[in-house]
Amino acid sequence: MIPGGYYLKARKIQESAIAHAPPYVREIWDWLIKEANHKDSRYRGFTIKRGQLFRSYKDIRDGLHWMVGYRKMKYNENQTKKGMKFLRKHLMIATSKELGGVLITVLNYGKYQDPKNYERTNEETNERTNEEPMKNHTLPDNNKNEKNEKNEKNEKNEKHTEIYSFYISEINPQRKSKQRALLNIKSHLKNHDLENLKMAVSNYKKTCVDSEPKFKKDPANFFGKSEPYFRDFLTENYEDTEKNERDAFLRRHGATE
Repeated sequence: MIPGGYYLKARKIQESAIAHAPPYVREIWDWLIKEANHKDSRYRGFTIKRGQLFRSYKDIRDGLHWMVGYRKMKYNENQTKKGMKFLRKHLMIATSKELGGVLITVLNYGKYQDPKNYERTNEETNERTNEEPMKNHTLPDNNKNEKNEKNEKNEKNEKHTEIYSFYISEINPQRKSKQRALLNIKSHLKNHDLENLKMAVSNYKKTCVDSEPKFKKDPANFFGKSEPYFRDFLTENYEDTEKNERDAFLRRHGATE
């Protein structure tokens, strides 16, 4: 038996933004997954939940050092900050500054670190291997096309469900019209990718973080068909709104940036 346990990395990571990010970003991401708690525990007086870790940026740099002869090399502070900013921007982590360090949450840790979520893939792989006695045997094109269509359909279904779950966990509204919300999200995915819709949710969260659940948008209305409220919180629209408000403030106070 191999000591120390294990952690999982899904192949679909190759479809995400981090696949072609700078090496230091990929290394930081891998290190965070490796270091995250696999179960709740206490650390420096904090309760660190599954999928979380409490570290300083120095800890990250030290943890990723490498040797060149007798010299210990490390990523610099700027690279660490840029790497963490990238991961936050793409909704792969969330961070909270605390006394003595940073509480880091690896988002969707439970989903991607549960072996049960990979069982279907393993079963399909085993079945395909059993049906391919010849090393170079290939399936007919029509079977490949059918499988690709099924995979695309499953991926689309996963995306709109993932966005709905993300909205509920981040916003926690009182009303949760699930079926109508899923239909609306599925429709909007034709024109917006998953990351943009998630970012809209994150931007909306900033505006209602102190609101009671009853005042927060039902996901079916946030992703409404006739009045898509989420569009105001897409990155390009939300950043423009922030800039306009900032410019107005500066004009009122006779200042310039």
